[in-house]
Amino acid sequence: MGVDLEFISQAKDSPLLSELTDEELIVLGSLMEPSIYNRGDIILEQDTPGDSLLLIVDGRVEVFRKTTPGKDSVGERLLAVIGKGESVGEMALLDGVPRSATVLAIDAVSVLTLTSDSYEVMRDKHPQLAIKLTLGIFRILSRRLRAVNKSLEFVRYWLQE
Repeated sequence: MGVDLEFISQAKDSPLLSELTDEELIVLGSLMEPSIYNRGDIILEQDTPGDSLLLIVDGRVEVFRKTTPGKDSVGERLLAVIGKGESVGEMALLDGVPRSATVLAIDAVSVLTLTSDSYEVMRDKHPQLAIKLTLGIFRILSRRLRAVNKSLEFVRYWLQE
C-alpha cells in the first residue's frame, strides 16, 4: 500500500504511532492493508482466531464482549467506543490468542490492518520500528489497564457501602 502525506500527518496523533518518524510511518504503511467496512459490519468477532491489529483511519467502532445472558443482562457489555487514530487487536497481534471482544462498525469505517506475518517481517527487517510499535502497544494496554483498575476501585467502594 502506498502511504500518502495526509496519513503520515494524521498518524502522529495516534497513541500507537506518535513516536514514529515519517520514514518509519512509510515503512509501516507498506506493511499494512487497507479495508473499508459499512455501518453495522462486524469487523472482529469475540473468540475467533486473532492475528492482526487494526488502526482506525476514519469512522467509529463499538468494542463489546458477549456475556452469558441473565435476568439483568442483555448478553453484551459495551467496553468502549473508539475512533480515528485508535487501534484494536493489539493483544491478538502479540499473543495470537482468540479475540477477547467483538468490534462493530457504528459508522462507515476505514482501517489499516497489520497481520502477525507482516509484524514478523517488520521485526526481521526493521527491528527498531518493531520495538517502537511494540512500545506503543504497551502504552495503549497500560492506559486501558489503568482505566479498568479505576473502575474496579469504584465498584469496590460501592460494594462496601
